[in-house]
Amino acid sequence: MKPIFFIQRQYARFQSDDRGAVTVDWVVLSAAVIGMALASLNVWRDSVQYNAQDIASVASNYEIKTGF
Repeated sequence: MKPIFFIQRQYARFQSDDRGAVTVDWVVLSAAVIGMALASLNVWRDSVQYNAQDIASVASNYEIKTGF
């Protein structure tokens, strides 16, 4: 009977121990922020690429006048 009580006591102690819980919260929060950032970059990627090509086209066709 003694080992069963020991296991129950250890299990109760394990359940009540909350050390490290803040670390888990920060890991989950950081993963959510990184996931949202990657998702938003994926949405904006096509628009940014189109605008960059448009700017490159205008800049390459721009004529600089060298005379007065």
